[in-house]
Amino acid sequence: MRRSRGTTAVEFALLLPVFLFVTWAGFELMWVMYVRGGVQHALQEACDGAWRVTVEDDQLAGRAEDLMADMLLDVRHLRCDGDCLVGALWESTPERLVCEVEVPVPGILPWSRTGVGLLRSVAPDRWVLRTVSVRGQQ
Repeated sequence: MRRSRGTTAVEFALLLPVFLFVTWAGFELMWVMYVRGGVQHALQEACDGAWRVTVEDDQLAGRAEDLMADMLLDVRHLRCDGDCLVGALWESTPERLVCEVEVPVPGILPWSRTGVGLLRSVAPDRWVLRTVSVRGQQ
């Protein structure tokens, strides 16, 4: 009969890092998707809001950019620190407003400015999110 003393401890030591890595990667992915949803919602609200507060078409893009900048400050867990870029383009045919924002990808850890290392190799450091708002469809 072979001795199997200590095999459980060795198997545990081999599998624990893999389990922790997969668990941490899952939490980080969920966190990133949560913050991305908040940014996308703020972008859509700001782009739609420009129609409600501006009557002149030539002021739409500027007003949308101001609203996007203000709403990004309210997105929880997004740290811009001057890194968030906003832009809007008014197209007259058809009447629509194209809004775009570029933000750093957030990480779970507070000291992680643009994401932690687990997903950095498969995900970019910055997001570019775009939405289109058509007059009369807000």
